[in-house]
Amino acid sequence: MATLVTRQFDIIRNPDGARRSIVPYILVLQSHYAPMATTIVAPIRRKTHAEGHAEIEVPISVQNEDCAVMVAELAHLPSRMLGRSIDNLSRQEDDIRRALDRLFTGF
Repeated sequence: MATLVTRQFDIIRNPDGARRSIVPYILVLQSHYAPMATTIVAPIRRKTHAEGHAEIEVPISVQNEDCAVMVAELAHLPSRMLGRSIDNLSRQEDDIRRALDRLFTGF
């Protein structure tokens, strides 16, 4: 089986089927230039399950559904668990980086 290559800011379906109703997708935050056994990701929640922290949540739309990237809930997953990309959020890179900066530096 061929290895899937994920790129930074790819949106992937949540491999954890039990949590998919609340967190249907995950966002790859780790650079694709740093391939490792694990990959840093952030959950993407449906907007109805977002927590309302505007400075560290990034509002997005995935397949016509309002969602939010939950930057404060960073995690790492085994890279082999990541499936195919359904979209890429590089068009919102500035918003994502701003939320990460706010989380880590307070600015």
